[in-house]
Formats: sequence, structure tokens, C-alpha cells
Amino acid sequence: MKKGSFVTAMVLTAGLCTAVLGGCAAQKADSGNSGDTADRLGVSAEAISEESSGTEETAVTSEEESASTAVSADIQQTSAAAVSDNTASVITSSASEADTAGYPYYGMKSAAAGGNIVMPAPPSWDYYLNPEKTLPAVPVKLKLTQTVKTSNGISLAEQWLEENSLECVDMDEQYSYEPVYGGTYKDGVFGVNDLLELNGHADGEDALIATLDFSNYVFPDANQDTEEKEFGEQQVVWARSIGNILYVETGHYTYASTSKGKNAYITAIDLNDMSVIWRSQPLVCNSRNFEIVDGVIVCGYGFTGEKDYLYEISAADGTVMEQIPLKSMADQIICRDNVLYVHTYNTDYQFVISQE
Repeated sequence: MKKGSFVTAMVLTAGLCTAVLGGCAAQKADSGNSGDTADRLGVSAEAISEESSGTEETAVTSEEESASTAVSADIQQTSAAAVSDNTASVITSSASEADTAGYPYYGMKSAAAGGNIVMPAPPSWDYYLNPEKTLPAVPVKLKLTQTVKTSNGISLAEQWLEENSLECVDMDEQYSYEPVYGGTYKDGVFGVNDLLELNGHADGEDALIATLDFSNYVFPDANQDTEEKEFGEQQVVWARSIGNILYVETGHYTYASTSKGKNAYITAIDLNDMSVIWRSQPLVCNSRNFEIVDGVIVCGYGFTGEKDYLYEISAADGTVMEQIPLKSMADQIICRDNVLYVHTYNTDYQFVISQE
């Protein structure tokens, strides 16, 4: 892969992930993010590179700040060495119990308003299932009957949402979500949105409950080739919770080879102790969002020169239940009234949902 291709891909990525969770991304994307649009249109990086010649990218560098570990009065202080490999460590303390009442993880009482819960490195960069967790019942696979497959003339997602009277919101029953730029990288490596803010809205008003730090999810290989590494940082893309389980999409928007195929995951996190319940296999989710329907996660993966699929993933254990070929990469996925709407850069799909 030519270095110019990766430079172009990074330009496209920067425009995409700063707006992904604030209303299905497309509704909040800045009109100047033409690179993002081009990438989602499946245009080759080399072709865009010619149009983007002369654009210089300034590497964002910052020294990783040291932070002292503090815990609230009701939590015994522990050293970093005592923290479980699969349990998040809490950094700083500022949220009152009143602000976080009703939210499951006790550590969130120590993590709001600027404090971070640091997620440990993923237990695996392949499929992983925590043997110590009691899992919910495996859901029944959805039957998706295609009723619409229409060429859209390479339309933008905003137009598709409007034409179908659709709206993608950034909240569920417990939280609204916002990816935040962490900027913790140095040595010529770009910073990314590796923080996820959980804003509780159970009382009708949003209040920051916790900030989850996914900086350990950015690179699968610390020894990865430097030329490719700076264009393959994985970041928080989308999130949803059901009960005490938080489902988080992380990945990068360049070729899978940039991270040696270790890209585009969904990770299920237990909000009771912030441990990983399961992690999907790679290359299943780089759509701008996913939906959860009757215990099944519906998401999409694809890219220029790669195969494009719509996936059904079990929310219980993270296994792939079904994959449906698409003409191009799934961009937006919205479920309304038992109809699944899927937008890709050149084709619109609709599927009627039933259970087999």
C-alpha cells in the first residue's frame, strides 16, 4: 500500500469519527468533511489522494499526562498491580453519589466530571468469551426478508434519513453517548476519539456519569510498522446499553491490512465491574451505528476492495449468527416498526424483520 493512500485514508477518518455518536453521525457531520463522504462512497484512496494533493497533515502529539489514582470515601484504595487484568481502574474522583444514583458500577461515582475509568487492554484481538460470566439466553436469529433494494445514485445519509422520515438518536434508556478526543499519543502518531462519555438521563436531564478511556484498544500490535500504524488507530464509534451490559463499537476507517486484519469489533462490557463479557471476531462492524433487535446486534462491515456484509451478532455471546451480502459497505442501520433500513453509498435496502 502506498503511503499516499494511507495519508488520504487518515484524512477521511478524521472527518468521520468526531461526529459519529451525536445523532447517527450523518446528521451532525460538518459539511466540510468531504473526505469522509468520499471514503464512505467507496472511492479508492489513491483517486482521492490526487484531489487532495497539497494538503498537509499535522501530527497531533502530546505527552501522556500522569494521573494520581484516587477513590471515593466508600471505596478502598488499591494499587495498579492489584487491579484485575480484565477489570477497569478508576482514576480521579469528583462525582457525587447524588449525580450517579441508579447507575450500576460503583466506580462511576469516582469518574465523572473529568475523571476517567481506564479500560484495560482487550483480553483478545480475536473472538473472546469470558468463562467466568453467566450469559443470558442465546437469542433467536432474526429472519430478514429483503423488500427493497434500490440504487440511490450515490446519496448522502442525511438525504436518506429525510426521505424515509428516519431519525437516529444517540441515547437509550440509561445513557446518551459521546466519543471524545483523547489525544494521548506521541511520536508522530495521530490522536483519536478513544474516550467514551456516558451521560445519564434517567432523571430527564443529561449529567456526565463516567468517561471510559479506551486508549488500550487503539493498537493491536505495539510493534506494528510505523508507516502503517499512524493510519490505523482504532477509536470509539458507537455504543448502546441494555440493562447492565454496554456494547461498544471500536475500529478504524482504513484498509483492514493496516492493522493486519485486527479491526472493527463490538465489545460487551459488564457495567457492574467494567469487565469484558465477550468480544466479537474482527471485521464485523464498521457501520456508523448498529441496532439491537430482540437480543440480536445488527451491524455491517465492508470497505473498498473488501467484502461487504450485514451481520447478525448474538448480544448474549458475541457469535456471528448470520451474514448477508450487500452491494456496498453498510453506512447507517435503523430499525423502525419491524423494518430494518440500511443505507450504503450507492444502494438503499429495506428488510422486514421476523423470527425464524
